[in-house]
Amino acid sequence: MLPSLLYLKGKGGKTIPPHVFDDLQLTQLLKRDAITVSSAVCGPDDILARHDVFRSLEAPDVRSHFVALHRSVTTLSRLDAQLASAKCESERNAIFVTLMHEYRDFMRRASKSVGSGTFCSNFSSYFANECDTQRFASLSEAVDRLFPAMTEMQYNVLKIDGEKYRLAPGKMPTYIEALKKRTEELGIEPPQLPAAPPRSLSPAIIGATARLYPSLFAQFAQFREQFAHQYDRSVLAYRAELGFYLALCKLFDRVREAGIPLTYPRLAKKRVYRVRDAYDITLLAKNVTNIIPNDIDFTPEEPFFYLTGANGGGKTTYLRAVGVSAVFLLWGCPMPCHAAEVHPPSCLFTHFPRDERFESKGRSFDEVDRVNEILAAADGNSMALFNETYSATSEDKAVSMTQELAQKLYDSKIFGLYITHQHGLADHGVPFLNVVIDREDNNRRTFKVERRRAVSGSFARDVLKKYGLTREALEERFPKK
Repeated sequence: MLPSLLYLKGKGGKTIPPHVFDDLQLTQLLKRDAITVSSAVCGPDDILARHDVFRSLEAPDVRSHFVALHRSVTTLSRLDAQLASAKCESERNAIFVTLMHEYRDFMRRASKSVGSGTFCSNFSSYFANECDTQRFASLSEAVDRLFPAMTEMQYNVLKIDGEKYRLAPGKMPTYIEALKKRTEELGIEPPQLPAAPPRSLSPAIIGATARLYPSLFAQFAQFREQFAHQYDRSVLAYRAELGFYLALCKLFDRVREAGIPLTYPRLAKKRVYRVRDAYDITLLAKNVTNIIPNDIDFTPEEPFFYLTGANGGGKTTYLRAVGVSAVFLLWGCPMPCHAAEVHPPSCLFTHFPRDERFESKGRSFDEVDRVNEILAAADGNSMALFNETYSATSEDKAVSMTQELAQKLYDSKIFGLYITHQHGLADHGVPFLNVVIDREDNNRRTFKVERRRAVSGSFARDVLKKYGLTREALEERFPKK
């Protein structure tokens, strides 16, 4: 079995639900492929092993090596797709030669010992051993003999009805590939284009080409028959795994350029979650550079909090900072903060408002269903983040439902937060965090969050304003006669 670059003993445990990354707006910073490949929650050993990889990737030569490996396995994936879509045996045999040439080169690159830690060591050792076998030597010798002839043949272009055809793409890049490579060298983000399907030629054209090169195509057929069993398609999984590390490294470059620190957390044996100066880096997607950090502190004694305060004060930003820190922890990444001592949660759940229309059951029923799904999947080591849940329910009923849910989560020792505007919750047992307002500066929002036992006056005013109950609103509605 090929060694993974992400998991020491394979995927296990729970998987972070896909909507979590949308709720936290991480999809604004990372492509879906990079997110999906590492959605399975990994344990402490995997986290520490990934730390070693990310530390290694801070060295330019290691990152260049990963880029070369990723480019190679991407080419291999394209050739694999072309092989699968081939229409006749002659085409399959010809494509297989090019595929095994790239496969051989990938194995040679992978055998080089670059980077440190268990993942890098296991990876290079496996391929070094494979490259030291007689079967690999035989494959390499055959590839060196046939591939130059394949390349030469690929530039013999057939003209039929005024159109030009090639038997199969050669090593020469397309104009789009050349432009994309140049933009990457210039540090420009290339546009995301839909993948073009492999070009398929008719069996008649392939047959005609085969008749032009009968001896060469006979050798292609013999090569495929001899080495087909040596092609291990599972290497294609490295495209996603290598892509994960490279995508995160690219994001880290952007984070550091914004002056935000990245810190490898200290993994705690006891169940605590303490982060000093955590940043919501998703604000970078909105070109916000002056990001205010905040502390995060969950313990078994106080595992769950209401988060209240003035509108526009930074409640959702704080919620995302907590969620992003947890995702980066579970991804084995350095976290955007100054320091962290954390026990990895077993999974992360979010419950944010949805914009979709719920024509069959209604939004309030959807909110309840999603809450029940979280409660069914969560355990005492989970983290859960709620953003104005039950907001589609009447105020009195929402207060009761919110209080019941928050108390249940608090009693279950689940770490998390619950953003709410429901003023009637102030006197209940679940502790409060509030966004801080500078009362000496015209109630200026500071975007800082601190521990309190009751809602602030400015928050109460926001609630009154929301329901048209401020003094100004009441005087306008009921003018004095």
